[in-house]
Amino acid sequence: MTWVIAGKPDDSIPIVGQEYEVRHSRKGTFTGCILRILRDWAWIRVTEGEPRFASFGSRLDYDGIVSVRDSLTYLIEIETEQ
Repeated sequence: MTWVIAGKPDDSIPIVGQEYEVRHSRKGTFTGCILRILRDWAWIRVTEGEPRFASFGSRLDYDGIVSVRDSLTYLIEIETEQ
């Protein structure tokens, strides 16, 4: 499992509940909140932008949540104001 997160060590894992800019080699760029991490997969609720889909069927099933694999994904943590 190798997640790539901008400015973080190579062994970092995305934080559940944290918002990231997601740059995916197939699904494009969008912003979302991590819902779940399971080894090399993450489920993300899209909060801004629209992911690309490989098929029309995938688009029909889209409910605002996408799954991404670590090897195809680059994450940039979005700073939240406190």
